[in-house]
Amino acid sequence: MAMKVELPETGTMLFTSDAVYMGDSYGPPATPAAIVDDLTAWYGSVEKIRGIAEQSDATVVLGHDAEQLRSMRLAPSGFYA
Repeated sequence: MAMKVELPETGTMLFTSDAVYMGDSYGPPATPAAIVDDLTAWYGSVEKIRGIAEQSDATVVLGHDAEQLRSMRLAPSGFYA
């Protein structure tokens, strides 16, 4: 599951939740997390997310990537409009 959000000031953001855990998982090449039990479905999901991101010029927000999180504006001092 992922969620695409259109924000007036920031543009499109695509939140991957558990579909893509970290930057290493997203790749390229995509590298599955240990909990993935259906590789074919998982690779298909990653490519679908990648296609949506490219088509909509979205910022991809990964589900559990601490490094990416440190680079983003966070509440309560920052927010996305």
